[in-house]
Amino acid sequence: MKKFIPLLLLMLASFATEAQYVDSLKQYLDSSYNTVAKEDGFVYLRVARKAETGSWMVEDYYNETATLKMEGVFSDDSLKVPEGRVNNFHLNGNLSSTGKYYHGIRVGLWLNYHINGIRADSMYFKLNGMPYHQAYHWDEMGNMIGYDEFDMNGSGAGKSLSYYDDSTLSGEGKYTIGNLKDSIWVYYRTDGSVSAKEYYDSGDFRKYECYDKEGNLYSNSCDTSLIHAHPRYDERIFLAMNTKMPREALEVGDFGKHIVVIGFTVNRDGRLSNFTIVQSSKDYYNAEAYRVVSSLPSWVPAYYKNRSIKTFQTIPVTFIIE
Repeated sequence: MKKFIPLLLLMLASFATEAQYVDSLKQYLDSSYNTVAKEDGFVYLRVARKAETGSWMVEDYYNETATLKMEGVFSDDSLKVPEGRVNNFHLNGNLSSTGKYYHGIRVGLWLNYHINGIRADSMYFKLNGMPYHQAYHWDEMGNMIGYDEFDMNGSGAGKSLSYYDDSTLSGEGKYTIGNLKDSIWVYYRTDGSVSAKEYYDSGDFRKYECYDKEGNLYSNSCDTSLIHAHPRYDERIFLAMNTKMPREALEVGDFGKHIVVIGFTVNRDGRLSNFTIVQSSKDYYNAEAYRVVSSLPSWVPAYYKNRSIKTFQTIPVTFIIE
């Protein structure tokens, strides 16, 4: 009989844990976190359990992969006010962000991560929700691409500097009280020439100016918003025509759907580099997905603030054996 005692104790512990919750609910959510009917299609599944203290233990899951999207505690029945530590996750399971809330306001150190696991941001917040002290920003390859310095009293005022991955200055500007953009924000090309200027007055955008490489002001209007990197061809057709089903998968009869996500850098000249597996499957699927994505022709680079910029992209490769 002794060998059954640990199992009995485990069951009793489980019952005791369940008894701590007085209510539960399940919600189906769209991409904007609005509640929808299950049959209408949903992006996230929310599972919440209410503790005797009145707090809700909440977990959100991706419908696509059934993996965890978010975990945290909420203090209200509408599940709008997070309290304490909240963790968010990318679709591939890697941590997306982590930090604490106090009555729904971010406080203390918050960390953000890229989908490939590299840290993206590090920032501190006061009890009023304003950033303070220093903040750092990194790209997907681990290069520091930004530095902010804020008032230690938590007014939100401060300065912001951004960099290219070779440490040359990419942009600079300042924040006024309330963490509002103020005065002139200047953006540079890799050769140091000014590409654009934006003018703000305590958070209110006034105007923007664009310059050519010789420093001449554009006489016509220009677009300083982000234009995403994109291929000149249909990458779906390219992948369909060039992806081969791994021989090992066919030999073992690996039925079902298998997805590998490959990440890569689109450089300022459109070249693709730094290929990496950000969501893996079995080795033979990983190898083939890496091979075919790394053979993609060049893309049109992203354009932002009147200059081309380097960005990180991901592409899923799907294998199906029926």
